[in-house]
Amino acid sequence: HYDGEAVGLLYIDNNFNNVNGDIRFRTKTSGTAVEVMTLEADGNVGIGTTDASSFLRVAKSNVGGTNNFAFENTDNTNTASHARLQVVAGGTSGGDPFILLDIAGTAGWHIGVDNSDSDKLQIGTGATVGSSDLVTVTTGGNVGIGDTGPTEAKLVVGDAGAGDIYATFATANTEALCWDAS
Repeated sequence: HYDGEAVGLLYIDNNFNNVNGDIRFRTKTSGTAVEVMTLEADGNVGIGTTDASSFLRVAKSNVGGTNNFAFENTDNTNTASHARLQVVAGGTSGGDPFILLDIAGTAGWHIGVDNSDSDKLQIGTGATVGSSDLVTVTTGGNVGIGDTGPTEAKLVVGDAGAGDIYATFATANTEALCWDAS
């Protein structure tokens, strides 16, 4: 579509007068048309799927293989040449920025910042931060394993009290290393 101005814009329009008017991109494999990308009327994008049920959904059946997502800065000449994946919630009154690691049909794991609980970094099972958290790190550096409100720095290796090494640092200058061989 030419807009009448020589500014180098290209428009792909869906001319159907339909609220659900998607734009679909196809290629051919062995003479058969294959839909490779869908842009839905609500702005959702599906790559490898016609089910664009999220803002961006990428899907591919890769039998015996691994699906990779690569976001790479190939510059190797400057230490300021970073690559970053950023997950951002709207602000202090917004939700939680987190990543969900899920196996279809099971509970999965999450890692993220609990915006409603003093911005603690939490790792746990389930689909949301703030529930079923197993490891908690406060913004002050306190770590809780099985404790979502750690008030001191802790390091636990194995089950404390089961013959394993554990250390508790409760108060400055009173650090202790304990061995429980019971």
